[in-house]
Amino acid sequence: MFFFDNFSGTNLNPLWQASLPDAPLGSFPGPLVATYDGAPNFSFQILSNIPVLRMTNFMGPDLRHGWVLSTIILTDNFRYEVRFNTVNQSSTNSIDAFIEIWLLDSSNPANYDIVEPYSEAFGSDFYAFADSSIDCNYMSAGYSTIDGIYSRPGYSHTNSTWYRLALEGEKGQNIRASLCDDNERALVTTTFRHGADTYSAGLNIALSQAIGGSRISGLYPDDVAVSYALVTAADLPPMLIRQPQGRTTGLGSNVTLNVSAAGDGPLSYQWYFKTQALTGKTNPTLTLTNLQFSNVGSYSVTITNAFGTNVSASVFISITNLPQLSVQVDANVMLLFWPTSALSVLETSTNIASTNWIRANPITIGDQSVYSAPLVDPRRFFRLRYTAP
Repeated sequence: MFFFDNFSGTNLNPLWQASLPDAPLGSFPGPLVATYDGAPNFSFQILSNIPVLRMTNFMGPDLRHGWVLSTIILTDNFRYEVRFNTVNQSSTNSIDAFIEIWLLDSSNPANYDIVEPYSEAFGSDFYAFADSSIDCNYMSAGYSTIDGIYSRPGYSHTNSTWYRLALEGEKGQNIRASLCDDNERALVTTTFRHGADTYSAGLNIALSQAIGGSRISGLYPDDVAVSYALVTAADLPPMLIRQPQGRTTGLGSNVTLNVSAAGDGPLSYQWYFKTQALTGKTNPTLTLTNLQFSNVGSYSVTITNAFGTNVSASVFISITNLPQLSVQVDANVMLLFWPTSALSVLETSTNIASTNWIRANPITIGDQSVYSAPLVDPRRFFRLRYTAP
């Protein structure tokens, strides 16, 4: 891994610096160039139980806010990926280039590749836009281009949804841009006309937002939530970003396990209970409803792509509020009640220290097990034992 930031702290990583060149953005017709206007406004928040960097900015027409990573990455085999949530793209909440990612030549930042999902018509008409200044300078060409070819393919956008945006290079291959769903299935892809060797002196990555509309006035909103920025080698097995977390909870409650992974897509998931694959459980999230003792045990997930498989940590789900044994004494009979379960066993002995407890045979009434014990012994002990599967 060359760089990873999951924005889980209270302060921005100081490697993010307020510096970007003026560059185009996805509005059409062009030319339209956004002037760099400093660092974004941001806050650290929790979204879907995940720490995020919330970038919320109000900008005038043809402006851009963003950061460049000061670390120089020296490789021609890389994948720069950002996972983001669209929150609420609308005319009052967020428009235009609500998130952009960049590659910049460390020796000349005027040479760059950029890709963004863009919402042109005030929160609708979503498409992906990519541009490069390396082989075709947008500012003189008059149109948004990928090395001379205009590109703004549409995609089906959903609010409050996780997506991945990536720029990827491999030795001997042209640089690729992609917009993917949260399983790394590509929604939009395009290939530039230059390769990763363009950045032979090293590259910097950047993250930004921009507003177009030279024919409008006033301030306009951009809003997005980013869970991580990652630079790793390309063509590797999936990388685990966030492990699932075990839970101790009550009987009958619901439990959700989440895993987050990154890498060349598509990614496929398979959850396991102990060593058994769970049929149909093939998403990054596993939900267990109405938790019973039969659900107690260890869980893990495998994540696979074309280059291999990674396995998560094994986490344990346990139950704390065990059903209680109720006792009622009536004349010469003691009645014992407890919730019926295939995993519960009532045992009895006349010696509490005995290793030879005898299993009692109750009857079932509704959802309760009932055992009737005649009061004939001077002393008798009972215990309700639960056995995890």
